[in-house]
Amino acid sequence: MAIAQVEVGSITQDVTNMPAFPSQKACARSCFVNTGFCPNDILGSAISCAEHTDCNSMNWQAKNDCYCRQDLQKPAQDILSSCVSTKCNIGDVAIDAASAGSIYANYCSQKGYPYVPPATPNANRASTTGAGFATRTTGTLGLGPTGSSSSSSGSSSSSNKLSITTIIGIVIGSIVGLILLAFFIRYMIRWCTPTPKPPPLQPYNPPPVHPITQFPGPYHSPPSTIAHMPEVTPEDSRSMLSGTVEHNTVLSGFQPQRFQHQY
Repeated sequence: MAIAQVEVGSITQDVTNMPAFPSQKACARSCFVNTGFCPNDILGSAISCAEHTDCNSMNWQAKNDCYCRQDLQKPAQDILSSCVSTKCNIGDVAIDAASAGSIYANYCSQKGYPYVPPATPNANRASTTGAGFATRTTGTLGLGPTGSSSSSSGSSSSSNKLSITTIIGIVIGSIVGLILLAFFIRYMIRWCTPTPKPPPLQPYNPPPVHPITQFPGPYHSPPSTIAHMPEVTPEDSRSMLSGTVEHNTVLSGFQPQRFQHQY
């Protein structure tokens, strides 16, 4: 049996021959191996069981004794889950990741490497110490509430600070909202209130124009001054023939003005 196990361990992994392997999505299959132009053991290289040197290498697959080693099966499961979640983005990715992990676990189990989950330190301590574990557990539980209470008090204080900040923000926001609402109501009132129209212009009616009478009464010609002047007869004039004889006339007192030229 040991010889058969050694022979299996020295053989390179052939997980692609599992009956359920082809039923996976191509994105999930690519997390195991790449069998194209440049073959590469993706999972074996991720757990350091295979080394990809070049595309012409014949030994590109990991050996079973490393590929299914018990301490590497849990990291291999995590790597498969992360790879499938990254490459497969259509449908329920959790189903694809679980299917890939199940194929890897069944392959290793068939090769004689069943997956045994590592024992936790608390479980080992409980199975060996018995009453001593109860004492330690009591101490651990005693410390637990202290830490949780301190963390809860810190979270409550932070929540109180947050609540005060939130209240201040709500108050300021309410004041600003009321101011904006007042401006909006005032604008709506002014917009809805009809603007009073100016009174209609009265037609211009000019006062009646009456003809101006220049002479309201009967016209009387001014009295003539010629009628009151004494009649000038030939006897009142100066005779050109009498020489020096002067007669009193209306123009006898008239003295002609002489203009003196100033040089």
